[in-house]
Amino acid sequence: MKGPLKGITVLEFEGLAPTVFAGMILADFGADVTIINRKKNINPIGIDTKNTYLNRGKKSLAADFKDPFQVSVIRQMMEKTDVVIDCFRPGKLEHIGLGPNDIKNDRLIFARVSGFGQTGPLRDYVRSQKNKLQKLKDIDNGIDIFLKLGKNIQLNYFLYNQKAGHDINYLSYSGILGTFSKEGRNPEPPNNVLADFAGGGGFGVIGILLALYERERTGKGQVVDVSLTDCVGYMSSFLHNMKKLGVWNNPRGKNLLDGGAHYYQTYKCKDGTFLAVGCIENQFYRNFLKGLNVEHQDVLAKNQYDVDEYEHLTEEFQKIILTKTREEWMQIFEPLDCCVSPVLDMNEMQNNQKVQKFIFKESDKPHAFQYAPSPILSNYQNTGKLLKKNHFDQQFNFGIASNISAPPPSRGQHTLEVLKQYSISQEDITKFITPKQKL
Repeated sequence: MKGPLKGITVLEFEGLAPTVFAGMILADFGADVTIINRKKNINPIGIDTKNTYLNRGKKSLAADFKDPFQVSVIRQMMEKTDVVIDCFRPGKLEHIGLGPNDIKNDRLIFARVSGFGQTGPLRDYVRSQKNKLQKLKDIDNGIDIFLKLGKNIQLNYFLYNQKAGHDINYLSYSGILGTFSKEGRNPEPPNNVLADFAGGGGFGVIGILLALYERERTGKGQVVDVSLTDCVGYMSSFLHNMKKLGVWNNPRGKNLLDGGAHYYQTYKCKDGTFLAVGCIENQFYRNFLKGLNVEHQDVLAKNQYDVDEYEHLTEEFQKIILTKTREEWMQIFEPLDCCVSPVLDMNEMQNNQKVQKFIFKESDKPHAFQYAPSPILSNYQNTGKLLKKNHFDQQFNFGIASNISAPPPSRGQHTLEVLKQYSISQEDITKFITPKQKL
């Protein structure tokens, strides 16, 4: 493998979007990533390990978490690896003896990615009442004891970090979901990219890299607590600051960057496609007006930030843009520096020359592509190789091509290989893979 993370070993417990993406980033940039899969696929929408390219370049070991012996082997592996990615609710790995305190590896980076973090408003309090709460996961019992104790704490935060949730829930708790959509409409979740992938996967990798960097100085690993809710809140610092400054205090959908302004908006074209307009700065707005060929351009430009005109001008500009197709408008706007772009459907990506830099096509699937690793590191530019049929059929310029040449693994495909890699004894290997698992 090539890349800045060459030599770093990672054990990624099988999970959903956030941890899968974190493992993908690490693998794309040279880390040796092994997914610890369950024996059977329990993905809620049926996608198996080999069916998502977010598992490209990874290995797969299948294990039975209810088998104490197999758990003990996983523990041996965790004591030899650099990084563990934990996808479970807090306490799950401790319950089977694989928590950070169960692992004898002072250099281990233990990344714990969860919806609400390892701690919460009542986490320390619950621990102090452990003799009364037999099982933290028993919510009904917990609430009953809570009521008997009569503590003055908001009930809806009880066992906060044990709650189930998905992207939409983390956005809602962070305060950011309420900023999406137009006034008078329900808040609309922007698919699951923000919390799952940016908050969980992206910040998970940042935390891992920070811990690896510090380990170079101290020789010590640490637990990295990645709360999707907290990270989304952190990413919202700019918006929160705008509110503090009074710049973002209009009703939802009537502010500068939430679709309220006519110069930061999407517009429908004659052919049913859309344009994205982001000409916030006045010089770009003037060029946009020039492309629209509207009257009174100087007056409109001088009054660009008049909030009272936002809605009216949005309607007027929409009428104009509906007179041409997206392609016709792009021929007009592209020579102008005005922050106007086509809203591309993912199916259009592979045929758009402007995005070829960050996608690559799959040679065995004529209409399929994958997004390429990013950012580009100059030490690895122009070192990519041509990947042959059944992988990818183009020359890479970002230099990480050899790391992603391996397709996503089948569940348990590398079990024997991985056990040997982690120097598990032959006796234990034999017991691990037979007779329950055949390779």
